[in-house]
Amino acid sequence: MARKNNPIIGCLLLILLAVGAGIQLFKYNPVAGIAGVVGIVFLGGLVLYATRRKPCEMCGNFLERKKFFWNIDGEKKRVCSHCNQTFMRRQSRAATRNIR
Repeated sequence: MARKNNPIIGCLLLILLAVGAGIQLFKYNPVAGIAGVVGIVFLGGLVLYATRRKPCEMCGNFLERKKFFWNIDGEKKRVCSHCNQTFMRRQSRAATRNIR
């Protein structure tokens, strides 16, 4: 099974590259060097924020690869596979009761 890379390691590498590029650029143009490093660090922070682990909105467990969406109390909620199975069971049970 392939291991998924940790986004934190990628962001740390990006920061190291930004600092190195910033030092080289700082030799020629100090303002551009500082602005470049700040910009790349900001983009790395955005990537880290976007790839953070998200919790299930019902039970609080972290979501794995798959996530499911259900409308609960008029709101669209992101749920894990366990909660999805629970909701599907309840929906199936309610549909079966309506048939009888």
